[in-house]
Order: sequence, then C-alpha cells, then structure tokens
Amino acid sequence: MSFIQRRAVLPVILVASIVAVLGAFLVSSQFVFGQEAAPGCLPTVGVTIATFDSEGNLLSGRVSNGDDVSYSVRLAIPESPAGEVGCPFSGGQLSVTLPSGDTVDLAGVAGAADIPTVSLGAVYVSPAVPYTVNQVDAENMVLIAQAIYQGGESHSVDEGEDPAEGSVSNQIRMTPPGIEIQITPSTQLVYLGGVADFTVTVANTGGFTLSNVEVADSLNTNCTASFGSIVVGASENYSCSTIPEVDSTNEATVTAQIIGGVPAARSQVRDSASAAIDVETVLIAIDLTPDMQQVRIGSHATINVEVTNPGPADLTDVTVTIDPVVADCDRVITAMAADETVDYECQQMLPLGLTTVTGTVTGTVEGIDTLSNSDEVDVQVFALGLYIEKEPVEPTIHKGDSATFTITTRTLTVSHAGSGSGAVTSNPAGIDCGSDCSETYTFGTFITLTAAPAAGW
Repeated sequence: MSFIQRRAVLPVILVASIVAVLGAFLVSSQFVFGQEAAPGCLPTVGVTIATFDSEGNLLSGRVSNGDDVSYSVRLAIPESPAGEVGCPFSGGQLSVTLPSGDTVDLAGVAGAADIPTVSLGAVYVSPAVPYTVNQVDAENMVLIAQAIYQGGESHSVDEGEDPAEGSVSNQIRMTPPGIEIQITPSTQLVYLGGVADFTVTVANTGGFTLSNVEVADSLNTNCTASFGSIVVGASENYSCSTIPEVDSTNEATVTAQIIGGVPAARSQVRDSASAAIDVETVLIAIDLTPDMQQVRIGSHATINVEVTNPGPADLTDVTVTIDPVVADCDRVITAMAADETVDYECQQMLPLGLTTVTGTVTGTVEGIDTLSNSDEVDVQVFALGLYIEKEPVEPTIHKGDSATFTITTRTLTVSHAGSGSGAVTSNPAGIDCGSDCSETYTFGTFITLTAAPAAGW
C-alpha cells in the first residue's frame, strides 16, 4: 500500500494485490453500504484485480497457452491507519487493460453502469472480463493485466478534495515450455534379416505451443520426422522401421522452437530417447554322409540326410531337396523347434562315373526372408571287366584233330576319381591301389574290388 499525499495531509491509498480471500467480492457483484464517513476522513480508494479459471475458481497456479481465464476488479475503502477513517467515494471510470494490450471499459462510460457510492465496509465488484491466454502476450513467461480507476468523487467533509482514483497490476505466470520424445519398444529382439519396428511419440508437456518440431535419428533415417506445430497437451506419433545387421541402439532427438513469451535462452526445447536392438542370427543346417562312396554299377548309393535347426527361433515350412532328383530323398518337414534335428536315409541309383549329390534345405522364420543351406557328397559308380582275345578266330581242322587256341589276357587297371584319398584292393590279390593299380588275371577269374578311404576322409 502506498500513500499519495494531497495538500501534504490526506493520502490516497492504492492497493495492488491478487485477492486471496474475496469475502463479499466472491458472493455478490453489488456494493454494500456501510458506515458513513466521519468528519476529517481520508479520501482513499482500494483497487484490487483477481483472476479466475474457466470453472470460476480463484486462480492459484500457472496457466498455459489457450487457457480461458477471467479478470474481475473490486473497489473498496482500504484499511486506514489507527484513528483514521476512509471517505466514501462514487462515480468515475473503471477499466482493465488485458495482457494483449486491449483495454476493456468496466464502469462509468457510455454503455456501462455507473459506480455507486462505496462506503466503509462496502465493495464494488466489476463484471468479469474473459481472456484467452496467448503466449505472445507474455513477457518472460509472465502475463500482466492492469486495472485503472479514475475520476471518482471523494465524499469528504472538506470541499475541493482531489478526485478518488487508483490503479493496480496483476501478474500470472505461465507454465514453462516442455517437450518429450518416447521410442517404443525400449528394447527388442530381431533375427538377422528381420525388421525392427518402432513407434515414436512426441508430446508437448509444457505451457507453450511448439513450432518447427524436428525429430532426428542418427541410426535410422526412416525415423526422422517434422511437424509444423504441436499445441499444449497434444502429441504426435508415427511408426518407423529398420533392418539391423548388428546389435545397436536407436537414438532420436526432438527439437522445437517457442515463438513469443519466453526469454531468448528458452526459445528452444529438446529431448532425446533411445531403444536397444538385439540382433541374433538364425540358421538352418543340412549334413549329407558319407562324403565319398563307391558303388558298382547297378547298385544303390545310400545317403544319410541330417537336418538341424540350431536356433534360436522355431522354423516352419522346412523343405529338403536332393539333386539328382530322387523321390524318396526329398522331404517336407512342417515345423522344427529350436535345437531340433531330423535325420533319415535315402538310396539312389546313379550312372557310371562320378556324381556329386547336393542336398538343399530351406525354412522360414516369421518376419525374415527364407533361410537356406546346402551340402554335397560324391558317389563313384564303377564297372569290372576283362578283355579276352582268342586266335585264330575261325580255325580250320580235319575231323578228329584238335583245335588249338591262344587266349590273350588283358590287364585290369583301377584309377582314382574325386577329391578324396585312400586305397583300392582286389580279391583275389593283385591290386593295391595306392601303389599297385593294375594286374593281369587268368580268364574266368571273378574279381572283387574294395575301396577304403584314408584316415580323416
């Protein structure tokens, strides 16, 4: 409370405060007559301005851009020093200047009611003035309104008293600007070749509208985004994805500008968030055995097939194909759990010579491309034979004489084929190839050859 001296004797008291307890001010907009002024009263005026929220409650906290509030002004005779009494007053003009700079006339002008006599103990309450908070009206996050009362008549016993008048300012603080970014899920497991999916949410957590909102992602450009503005209490969310090759952390940073109402140091807000990606390799395996075998022509080659899912994921639509194609060797395995193995045996009759048999297995894991693997084995198909030549081919003899033929034997030669090593032996003995790979046999001899792979094959 300050005192303005009139003739260095009578003060005019101006009261500037936000009303904490309004009493009759909250109950009625009508003035109440109280005591009449005593001779020698002080011509003082108390002016107060209060702010109410959209529910009509006295505002006690901060406000945000877009909030609806209202201002109300009251006039009263303030408390005077001991032994003094304030003078009644009436008339004059009452107005309020909003934070936007707009002035609203409340009383004492054309189109508005006059201010009646306000006596000691009485209160005059103005009509409420609505205002929608606009951040550009703020100064350093503070909204300022001012109530002005002027030209009133003080009912003092002395003639020629100065007019009753006064003014007061009201300050409302705004909620500071804020922004938050979230990436979900915060961690996820992805199989190599699969897709990591994210949901990014950007929220305005402060009291100012955010402009030029930008999301940057150093790992995944698919997760970058821009928004023109986000109003108070609102949020934006979007989805993005990446195909990671190694364990990684997806980090995103959001920035936004504040237009109006804040000091330069707070004209930008930012926040960061991250999400971890754990990449695991999913495999499928096939093993054909033996790696090398030899069979006589007309005999079947026996091939062992082993299919393994080493994990960590379950596999579906597992299919095995063997080339050259033999119906008994191809298989369809509907599903294989992690660490499961399926094995079986198949037989193939192959042509003379060396044949490479290839087995291929494929399977699928949800969310990634088809997995594939293959293995090869060699099969050597051989034939045995002797070339016999007799002379003469058509001999001429007399009846009763003996015909003489010369039988010429040929040499049996064994040769190795394929990439392996080992020895081929004969029964009856004669061939030990390795070192002795040919032998001459008597006509009519049946020869069995046996192949033995070297150690490690």
